[in-house]
Amino acid sequence: MAGAFASLSRNRERASYYMRVSHALMSLVVAVGGIGLVSGPAAATTVGVPDDVRLAPSGSLTITEPGTVVDGLHVDGMIHVLADDVTIKNTKVTYGGYHSIRVDSDVKNTRILDTTVECGNPSKTNGITFGNYYAERVALEGCRNDFMSQKGKPAVVVDSTVDGEDFSLNADEHPGPKPTPKPTPKPEPTPEPSPEPTPEPEPTPEPEPEPEPEPEPEPEPTPEPEPGDTDGAWPTPETTGPRYDAERRVTGGFESSRDGQVIERLEIDGRLTVTHDNVTVRDVTVNGTGTYMVQVKEGADGRCPENVRFEHVEIDGARAAENDIPLYSPDCGYTFDRGHIHNVGRASRVVHDTTISNSYIISDRTGDSGAHRGGVGNNGGTNNALLNNVIKCEGTGCSAALPMYGDFRTIDGYRIEGNLLATTGSYCAYGGSLDSKPYPNGRNIRFIDNHFSSEYFDSCGRYGVVSGFDDGVRGNMWKGNVWHETGEPIPAG
Repeated sequence: MAGAFASLSRNRERASYYMRVSHALMSLVVAVGGIGLVSGPAAATTVGVPDDVRLAPSGSLTITEPGTVVDGLHVDGMIHVLADDVTIKNTKVTYGGYHSIRVDSDVKNTRILDTTVECGNPSKTNGITFGNYYAERVALEGCRNDFMSQKGKPAVVVDSTVDGEDFSLNADEHPGPKPTPKPTPKPEPTPEPSPEPTPEPEPTPEPEPEPEPEPEPEPEPTPEPEPGDTDGAWPTPETTGPRYDAERRVTGGFESSRDGQVIERLEIDGRLTVTHDNVTVRDVTVNGTGTYMVQVKEGADGRCPENVRFEHVEIDGARAAENDIPLYSPDCGYTFDRGHIHNVGRASRVVHDTTISNSYIISDRTGDSGAHRGGVGNNGGTNNALLNNVIKCEGTGCSAALPMYGDFRTIDGYRIEGNLLATTGSYCAYGGSLDSKPYPNGRNIRFIDNHFSSEYFDSCGRYGVVSGFDDGVRGNMWKGNVWHETGEPIPAG
């Protein structure tokens, strides 16, 4: 699939090895010319760390020195490669976080040889991400996703194994041999900073038969009283976002600094990042810049923070590029309540354990990036909820107010209740069960008591209300959904 990450991904509940390899080969065969990856020595029968190598213990490594050679270590943690010409060989990596070996998208000539990766959590831990590396005689064991690759910056994998089974990728297309970089003195490992997530490529949505029209001007919303947790009053720009003026302005972004921190009454120019437990962000405006404007991500220990809450937060993307993402977490959960997201072109993202409630979210910027757009997107994940929100995507390039595609994993456990949805896109929602996606069988997706609006089209989206939703199977439910303007019920079909 163009633009999507590729890997030998195992869904142990539903895929055989043949299906996994078949999908991997269809999805991952990409051109590798001109990317500067190098080949290693001739193939050997031993895969992983040779038996005669004695390993020295090490913690997590963040490599910033070009030409670094990591040799003969047992890394109890992750390796993050941020420099060119890095070689990892004769090394074992044991990790239970998210990415065991992470290669930054901008580095060149990363070589991983005679190495073993033991993933500590098969439902969570990836092997080598996200592409742009050469691996030979590498053994991956127990990983959620194994050798991950990306179109334009692919991985080359030779004479390696996944859970003891032979595996190669792009092996016939990699460039000719190049000498291994001369080892430099091994640097002292530095404490692992929280790595910047590699931007996830935008998945290809369902094709749109004709260009989207320019929408009619959005009517000015009428202010309403601030909604309670369950009273169902529709959020507006006036009833969401900060309740009080900022007491301080911060430039250059802001990061959480401790567990239990309360971040309040700030105006932040740049990115807001949370990596600590029990952090509350309230009455804050984020004038977002960069790929992600607000993000929750793993701390230095590789663990997702717990109990992160955003209350009365405004995300204004007017200073960001139109294809930057306003609200994002690579795998970590959070609660976003009574927020206001606007002046953005791309969808906010949910992956795991995330609730967005009582918020006004509009994707209302277009541009020349060609990015596919939405209000709140889900490309696979578990235990998410959208409750009592107004979510819109308007202008050219919108796919849906709620694009849900099984691109990277199955969508499982998504409660969509009491929301008002409108779009200029093809459908107001894609329902998580599209046959064209790698994970086409969404589970436990519940559309309950939502309002679908004819603001842009009489059919909500250009072609209808919802596509790719399997009602009544695998725990999926369609109940109490109506037309916003008339109150007439909408059937699932």
